[in-house]
Amino acid sequence: MKDRATAGKQLAKKLSQLNISRTNTVVIALPRGGVPVAYEISYDLNLPLDIIAVKKISHPSNPELALGAVTSDNDVYYNHRIINSYGITDDELDNYKNQALHAAQEQVQNLRKSRSAPLVQDINIILVDDGIATGATVQSAIKLLKDKGARKIWLAVPVCPRDLRPTFESLVDEMVTLEEPENLWAVGQFYQNFPQVNNQAVIDLLALRPHYFDSVSPFDMKKEFTIVEGGLRLPGVIYNNPSPKGWVIFAHGSGSSRKSPRNNFVAERLQNAGMSVLLFDLLKEQEDVDYNKRFDIPFLAERLKLATQWLVKSADYQIHTPIAFYGASTGSAAALLACTKINPQIQITTVVSRGGRPDLVPSSILAKVIQPVLLLVGGLDHEVIIFNQKAKESLQNCQLTLIQGASHLFEEAGCMEHVAKIASDWFVSHFEQSQEFVVHQ
Repeated sequence: MKDRATAGKQLAKKLSQLNISRTNTVVIALPRGGVPVAYEISYDLNLPLDIIAVKKISHPSNPELALGAVTSDNDVYYNHRIINSYGITDDELDNYKNQALHAAQEQVQNLRKSRSAPLVQDINIILVDDGIATGATVQSAIKLLKDKGARKIWLAVPVCPRDLRPTFESLVDEMVTLEEPENLWAVGQFYQNFPQVNNQAVIDLLALRPHYFDSVSPFDMKKEFTIVEGGLRLPGVIYNNPSPKGWVIFAHGSGSSRKSPRNNFVAERLQNAGMSVLLFDLLKEQEDVDYNKRFDIPFLAERLKLATQWLVKSADYQIHTPIAFYGASTGSAAALLACTKINPQIQITTVVSRGGRPDLVPSSILAKVIQPVLLLVGGLDHEVIIFNQKAKESLQNCQLTLIQGASHLFEEAGCMEHVAKIASDWFVSHFEQSQEFVVHQ
């Protein structure tokens, strides 16, 4: 092969003969060497391009020796045969792994810049590298993509040792190669021109191809997902945005679900204002018939906490991207309680409550909520107004706004539009303040 670009074009020709959907498919490269190969595939097949950061876990006495590999999400693959043959202790291995993990996280931050990572669940992936030697990094990448719920994975590499092909064929849906030598000392021996690829070259190539979220239709900007976290599987839907100002996670009220017309109406308005939104079912079907479960606020708050953790992991979430909660009815109480229970490293910026029951959280716990809280209540919903006024007295930073002419469900003409506009402006304002705080820190 002449060079990586030539290899990419040849792989693209082979891939074009397969039954690969052009919808919901993205080319993902292993940087840095895999990116020039993947760029040509992305270009020729007219598919978006992205990266996944995986670093080899090396032995300090022999950097070329792969003890395993680790992704930027801390998914690890170990080659126990080599580890055992070198007599490496667990402490030594953990130290080598942490060095590689730091390098992977630093690499993805440097290369991705402000570009958001794709949510790969239910997405078809063409995984690309410039060649396979030991296979450790590629195996780690496949494991990560599977853990994140990729629908199908095609592996495309110019060079792979013949004896490793069966291993990779068992891990992916399809594998495409150009060379399968019996003996492979180094991937570069199969290229006439095999220079190192620097960071700027990767950044430039990524900028030339559409990002996944830049290439989907408006319909595809709303996607169904299954939240898998803490032993639970809960259905959800995400309203995506290419570069969101922030994420808003909905906590619906008792007897409602991710399909709530009112919540979906607001979610669409928030998406149009530049935010990404997650709606999900707080209760499973068999739980939703239990009236007590619907009003078990600690139980609902734990579900919201798990969904937030899932989002952080599955979206390759950047810690400086703010998150907020939008609660309705009992979901508002769950959102406020979750603020006091969630890992402080996951910074919840603010909470908006629509027709909520914040009074269902003890006042001693409400006093611990440090986030700014906006309570939206229908002006005709007299009983709930009293509940919210009571809760406001315990909250540190709270604003109570009445929507005049609105009853409890905000069914009156124009009322939900008013709610969506107020909530959207509130979120945008607090997301901007949160980002300014991070920058100035």
